[in-house]
Amino acid sequence: MRLIDVGKFYRGLAQQDQALDWLQKQISPAIITEFAQKWRSQSIVTNSPIRLIDACKFYRAAPNQNQALDWLEGRISPAILSEFFGRWQNANR
Repeated sequence: MRLIDVGKFYRGLAQQDQALDWLQKQISPAIITEFAQKWRSQSIVTNSPIRLIDACKFYRAAPNQNQALDWLEGRISPAILSEFFGRWQNANR
């Protein structure tokens, strides 16, 4: 599973939101801010972070969105990703 798949299969379920909130708390604010910049395809650094829930709500498989999600996934430890994907899968049952 990949973060792109999370965007594709997000349905706004409370358990999905809980899994995404958990993941967001595991990521440093600096990485979230850089992710927001890549997500919004801005070349100028802004200090407006993004909520992962909102990224999923507005996911449209745009190239910059996919690149941003791939970039973010590369900055999250395998252990954190594994825990998140477990929480995500339980949310979808």
